[in-house]
Amino acid sequence: MSEDLYLPYLRRHFSDATLHLDSIVQALWSNYGHIARIKGEEGKSIIVKFVDVASMPEHPRGWSGETSHARKLSSYRNEQNFYQYCAGALNAQYSDEGNGSMVPEHLLSDQADGHFTLVLSDLDGAGLHVRRSELDEKEVVLCIDWLARFHAFFFAV
Repeated sequence: MSEDLYLPYLRRHFSDATLHLDSIVQALWSNYGHIARIKGEEGKSIIVKFVDVASMPEHPRGWSGETSHARKLSSYRNEQNFYQYCAGALNAQYSDEGNGSMVPEHLLSDQADGHFTLVLSDLDGAGLHVRRSELDEKEVVLCIDWLARFHAFFFAV
């Protein structure tokens, strides 16, 4: 299991021997890995995105190959760069406005032995655990406002 690759590392890094796999949140695009919820002492949780960068899985619809593989790896690196270098400033600006965090906090990222691991705060623990399958008009406006604030922050950079 891939969690055997990252759990010992996370236990050492966070000095928490109780860290364990709580659940697999979802599989990644084309089976490149998964997103997992890891829990530790007192039920606190973190989110781990584990990517097997050495693999090039076969896609069921034939969307695989060197170009596809490179595009996926570039996407994962861009995501890591966003959380590592941009998310903190975005959250600081948003929380200064009294709105709390806008995106998960970057806790750790590592790339070694053909694997990429991105560790983020778990927004469920911050009270953002509701998932909607349908939105009313007011909720749609709130989503558009969130997207506008997100993009406006980076236009100002």
